Amino acid sequence: MKTPYFPTPNKNPQPPKSRVRHWSVIHVRQHELNRVAFDETRHLRNGDDADKFNEGNSKNRLARVVEVELPGPANSELRSFVRKAVSLAHSIKHAPNSSRREAGIIADSVIMLVNIFRRMFESV
Repeated sequence: MKTPYFPTPNKNPQPPKSRVRHWSVIHVRQHELNRVAFDETRHLRNGDDADKFNEGNSKNRLARVVEVELPGPANSELRSFVRKAVSLAHSIKHAPNSSRREAGIIADSVIMLVNIFRRMFESV
């Protein structure tokens, strides 16, 4: 079993590449957004399969939040944009060889998603 990496002050603060998963922060933030944004009473419809929207299925849950909170043709491009950003973050999260650069770009997009979701709920 590998010893977990714990940062310590030294001359080389970067962990060895074999010990770091660049997408781990993305994974955590996406699931936090999922937990905060999705409300079963508001976002589940009658007849929905609850397993399809369990907490581990953030892609479906976030897509449903966007459908409900941004209805109508005026918001179609914004819904599409948010779904694509969620899908991209999800694909990098599960990519076995994502680079630090890719993860950084996706982390920025997840920050943008958090801000979009925050704005969606401001007027509610």
